[in-house]
Amino acid sequence: MGDILIWVTFEVIFGYLFYITGVLILRLVSFGKSSAEFHSFSLYKELKKTNSLAASRAHLIGLLFYVVILSLLVIYYSNVT
Repeated sequence: MGDILIWVTFEVIFGYLFYITGVLILRLVSFGKSSAEFHSFSLYKELKKTNSLAASRAHLIGLLFYVVILSLLVIYYSNVT
C-alpha cells in the first residue's frame, strides 16, 4: 500500500510541479518565445498520455532544476560544517 502512495505522490504531485517549473524556466530563458504552454492539471494528464515532446522536455528541465538546487544545497552544507 505504501508503494502505491509513493508512486501516486511522485507521479501526480511532483510530476506536475516539475512540468510547471520546466515551462516557467523555458519561458524565462527564451523570453516568452518557447512553444511550451502552461496547462491545467487535467490538460497536463491528457498531454502526458499523448507522449508530447514539449511536455517531456518541460518535465525534464523542471526535474533537472530541482536536482541542481538540491546538489548545490548538499555541497554548500557539507562545506559549512
